[in-house]
Amino acid sequence: MGNRISLRWVLMASASDQRSDVLVVGAGPTGLVLALWLKRLGLSVRIIDKTGPLANPADRDHCIQYMVAIPLLFGRLNAADYEDRVAHDPRVDALRARMQVRENTTFTQEYYDANKRYIGNAVQVFFADGSASERVQVDFPIGHRKRRAEGMPVLVKKFEASVAAHFNPRQAESINAMFADRGALAAIPLNAAAVSGLASIHLPFAMISQQYSLA
Repeated sequence: MGNRISLRWVLMASASDQRSDVLVVGAGPTGLVLALWLKRLGLSVRIIDKTGPLANPADRDHCIQYMVAIPLLFGRLNAADYEDRVAHDPRVDALRARMQVRENTTFTQEYYDANKRYIGNAVQVFFADGSASERVQVDFPIGHRKRRAEGMPVLVKKFEASVAAHFNPRQAESINAMFADRGALAAIPLNAAAVSGLASIHLPFAMISQQYSLA
């Protein structure tokens, strides 16, 4: 790509005051939720994105620039894209170095608004010849309650893929059927789930499923 492009990512961020009571390192889901609650408690919060070398998948998951570079290069972003095999492509860091991350105050306000809880972001590519790509803006991701109909099939597909990776086909079919029946799942004693090995691996998925269904 040479020196052809620069990128700007405009996103929800914390207040831009110079003095902060709390420093939140990382703008991933955990960092953003923590910042939200601290802000509601009246604390000044500044979110810092991870820059420089990214040593492991956790580092990459807390780097907004990384999460933009991968889709731009490969047209996707999934769990495997946080691993070394993908991250060591020199084009990834070359793109990261050309990105500017700036706060959009409207995104910030809509994130803190209890009636919206949007997680807005936008991305645009600027070329060296002065031209630019279309600015793409998404007000809320697929996991947001306003996109529940889209989100549930994606969540189920991810769950089934995880089950298939750990169990043989017969066990996977049984587990998927159990989780598809919320009543049957709720009736299973916790000790029985632990004996079958579900407590450590799959109960979190049950909680996620219930959260999506009830929220």
